[in-house]
Amino acid sequence: VTAGEDSQMRIWDLRMPNTPLKELIGHTHWTWRVLYNPACDEIILSAGTDSTVNLWQTSPIQGGESRPGSLPESPTGRVDPLVQSYSDFEDSIYGIAWSSQEPWIFASLSFDGR
Repeated sequence: VTAGEDSQMRIWDLRMPNTPLKELIGHTHWTWRVLYNPACDEIILSAGTDSTVNLWQTSPIQGGESRPGSLPESPTGRVDPLVQSYSDFEDSIYGIAWSSQEPWIFASLSFDGR
């Protein structure tokens, strides 16, 4: 997964480097940090200069088949799997990390000190 100044995140298959498998749209400014959950590769955390931390759940990528309950996809590969957006910050978020003890807990750090 990559992110950058266009505020979008893209999920890639390295065997097809010219076209992203999926695009995740949810930030309104630069996305600085993206992390997969260590226990579940369908959960992604992102943070950026729009003062938000976003929690995503993507559908499985392997084999092109979706599991029951997975998120629907559009023909273009765009999905909107935003589970939660945390916007209790007043400035850019420059750090996020998943807990090493509990994979469902994360921490974030903003320039506002929170």
